[in-house]
Amino acid sequence: MSEQTYILYGNQPSYFAAKVRSYLRKKGIAFEERLTNHPHYLSVVVPTVGNGLTPVIETEAGELVQDTTEIIDFFEARYPDNPVYPAGAKQRLVALLLELYGDEGLIRTALHYRYGFAEENRDYIVREFSRFMGGLETQILDSSGELSKLEQAKLVWSNMQEVIKGLGASAAGVPAIEASFEELLDLLELHCQNTPYLLGGKPSIGDFSLFGSFFGHFTHDPYPLMLIKRRAPSVYRWVERMNVADPGMAEWPDMPKEYLADDAIPETLLPILGLIARDYMPELQSVLKFMDGWVESHPDFPAGEPINPAGVVAMGAYEPLGQHTVMMRGTEVTQVVRYYSQWMYQRIADHLASLSEQELTGVSEVLASTGLQPYLQMKMARRMERRNNREVFI
Repeated sequence: MSEQTYILYGNQPSYFAAKVRSYLRKKGIAFEERLTNHPHYLSVVVPTVGNGLTPVIETEAGELVQDTTEIIDFFEARYPDNPVYPAGAKQRLVALLLELYGDEGLIRTALHYRYGFAEENRDYIVREFSRFMGGLETQILDSSGELSKLEQAKLVWSNMQEVIKGLGASAAGVPAIEASFEELLDLLELHCQNTPYLLGGKPSIGDFSLFGSFFGHFTHDPYPLMLIKRRAPSVYRWVERMNVADPGMAEWPDMPKEYLADDAIPETLLPILGLIARDYMPELQSVLKFMDGWVESHPDFPAGEPINPAGVVAMGAYEPLGQHTVMMRGTEVTQVVRYYSQWMYQRIADHLASLSEQELTGVSEVLASTGLQPYLQMKMARRMERRNNREVFI
């Protein structure tokens, strides 16, 4: 148990707040949660962090950490017991791949299943949003300050109808998005029937990232919640398990509360990795190609300078650098370039670069059937880092 109580700034229907909230519970780290309309968040946290993205952790000493991966790494350094990064070469790689997919690969899917089913979701989500209105988003969208919280929430809902199109959840891509998600549910259902977490008897960084989308969106919103309960009840049970502090493994009373022995990867995970290779990795490859072109066209861009100009726009997003079009299940999907994905992919590349030849051989044997191998050898023209809560090139 932590010796101090931390403050988590986030909201219940938030993709990324869910990831951190679950992590803190599983690690036994005491925290108090505050909404993003809290006066201290608006007057101190946002100006200090420099953007309105959540979640943010505040320590008793006033330190502020923003971005889910940096938050988890911050706590892993402070509380190294019961680590969420597996020690084995194969399990760590798989956990990092699932983290990347959970954080980046399911965003458009989560947005589609929230905003693409207005009849089923709108009334509930608008009321959920109204709980934290009066924050940064509504200061931007309602400059008059005369709307009620419910009216502000309705304005956010309407605004998001255009935002999601830019993130790839347009009508043209809907059949591919839904087919991919339904297959993911079926594959996860088979896995969760036999294994409590992705890699055995305790959650990894991959579990927390997938949970972000599943709790923040898929099992939070009425339409996808019923879809999951009907189609993948064992996945819903995994969501329940991830949302409590204890292991929640009543169905596996004799299983060790550890990752599988001998760096083993469950056979039921391999088809899921294959789905990631088919439905997400081409998008990542396209992002890296776009960013290489951007670097080439900006040869004098200073090291350490934020890639995106300062300033927060509606819903806490920055102005995009551009768009790219990728194929998903035979369908063209056009969306803004999420260059943050490069920073996430570098974590995988760094892990692979640290492995011995013997370990690399073992990794290759595990991934042979997944189609992931070509995507684990992608190079980047310039390394990206995060400094002062912004992405920079070095």
